Amino acid sequence: MEVLKPPRLRFLFAASFVSTLSTSLASLSFSSVLFEQSRSHMQSAAIFAVGWVLPALVVRGGARLLASFPSKKVLVSVGFLQAFSCLVLALVPLPGIGIFVLFALRGYAEYLEKTARTVCLKDLVRSEALTKAVADLASLTYLAIGTAAIVCSFAAITSHMTVTLFAAAGLAALAGLFSWLLPRSLTGDANPLSVSQPPSIASTIALANQLRLWPLVLALGACVALFQGFHNVARSAFGVEHLRLPSSALATLQIVSTSAIVTGAWLMSRISSKKDVLERLTPVRLLLATTSAVAALLLAHSSLPGYILYFLFIMLFEVGFVRFQSQLMVACPRELAAGFFAYLNAGLLLAMASSVLLLASIADTFGFTGLVCAVDAAAVTVVGLVGVTSRGSVTDCKDRTQADRITAQ
Repeated sequence: MEVLKPPRLRFLFAASFVSTLSTSLASLSFSSVLFEQSRSHMQSAAIFAVGWVLPALVVRGGARLLASFPSKKVLVSVGFLQAFSCLVLALVPLPGIGIFVLFALRGYAEYLEKTARTVCLKDLVRSEALTKAVADLASLTYLAIGTAAIVCSFAAITSHMTVTLFAAAGLAALAGLFSWLLPRSLTGDANPLSVSQPPSIASTIALANQLRLWPLVLALGACVALFQGFHNVARSAFGVEHLRLPSSALATLQIVSTSAIVTGAWLMSRISSKKDVLERLTPVRLLLATTSAVAALLLAHSSLPGYILYFLFIMLFEVGFVRFQSQLMVACPRELAAGFFAYLNAGLLLAMASSVLLLASIADTFGFTGLVCAVDAAAVTVVGLVGVTSRGSVTDCKDRTQADRITAQ
């Protein structure tokens, strides 16, 4: 990864990796225990969903905070706060509602961290290298998620929960330390948005209208809410129910999906400098390809074809995610990035929370076939909306110069 050569990126990416590993270990361990106890997709998914709701409920406060404080300070604070919360989970016998409240607070902290990391990445990387940087960061992020999932699948989580949480606390503290080692330039002025005039939903919508970003916003929303939400539920619905594999095979499925994510991110990193290839990766084409890959999962009735088709689905999802996110990062002006991505990430998390709970309910009621049909129906609807809004947008530009002119308007 050439983008990792500058030491400042190594610290940012190292902090991202260990922070994601910490968060995933804590969430997946509790989710695994709930699924073992209840065999309910809904209860298992609730651990993740509660962390995605709070950012949307207090999004204005999050946008104001991110626009008023240096990104480095936010990253360091969140790292040590997450470590403290893991220690609370490990040492304090909380009731069920207390655990969900704490995971909701952890989710809000993670939302602040992800948005601050996006702003840092835009600060540290040139526009022409952002696609590669986003691809490399995505590889590390999902490698951490996959590592945590594999550990939780192989380990006897119910008997090692305290050890897992202590490990998560140590990793979160390490993330705070790596963030503290980021360049001093990031500790300078915050975004030029005053505390008395924080970004608002109206200004964020106006920015998306002005820069014609709606096709990218909708496409990224489909990736996060539909395809990533589907993946959260399909880990058990596809492997255990559709393919009728033993629960231990979920670790293999997680290895497959992690490998697919790294492969997709690697492909995007390789073609990041090939403009003619990138121009062909339009939102409509990528969404249709991923939607088709989801439908193809119904054709698998044994482990090997299932793993191959799931690999294809996850790889296409990752290609689209990296493409859409990097285009948004390039198009959004630096001085408005914190506010824009604060609202965007909050919206994506709310969509993810709603999607996971709805899809989990569909899986519980109608099985894996009903789950696939619901996801593909919603995805086709989004493809239609993307097609309608694409004319004259950044995604319709034939070269980077035209896109830059739009961004400068």
